[in-house]
Amino acid sequence: MNDFEFDEILTRMKRRYFEISGVRVTEVSDVGIRFRVIAFMFADIVKRLNETRHEMSFLTAGAHHLDSYGEVFGCKREGKPAKGYLRFFKATEMINEIVLPAGIAVRARGHELLRYITTEEKQLDRETPFVDVAAVAESCGEEFNLEGDQIGTLCEGIDGIVEVKNVERFEGGVQKENDTSFRERIIAKIRKSVDGEMREADA
Repeated sequence: MNDFEFDEILTRMKRRYFEISGVRVTEVSDVGIRFRVIAFMFADIVKRLNETRHEMSFLTAGAHHLDSYGEVFGCKREGKPAKGYLRFFKATEMINEIVLPAGIAVRARGHELLRYITTEEKQLDRETPFVDVAAVAESCGEEFNLEGDQIGTLCEGIDGIVEVKNVERFEGGVQKENDTSFRERIIAKIRKSVDGEMREADA
């Protein structure tokens, strides 16, 4: 048992109080209640200190803390967003040209978190009923690899555009690597750098 867990702290406080005063502390006594409050607060402080110590080393840090260490050593988590094309259809009565700028957000039908962003500017002239525009998933992950006609909800309306959909599959999405894999790659890069410096020093 950890010497700084709540129950152990409380037990040691009661034991020490009895050694000094010869009086046993009960749960419902004023001293017993105070001891419980102090023991809880002390255990919480120790827990937070341990968490901070854990994140202070890239050997044990995780999540965004590990990302920060990776940046120091020139490493970023590997992952790929899904890519594909979105087809924008204009209203039949529209006679003016429509300019579709890069950065239009579209999401999968029924999935608000699966969003895709156009990466190029395209123009719909008077005679053209639709245009295909390159787009990329907003985040990395296999869940963004969707079959045709599964993406089709504009996050914001566009004047003259009545429909958008992916005619073909979006593919290539790969989840960013986990903490273990990323940590191993950071360590490998550090070792490679150290080995290179040692060879230069020996030359």
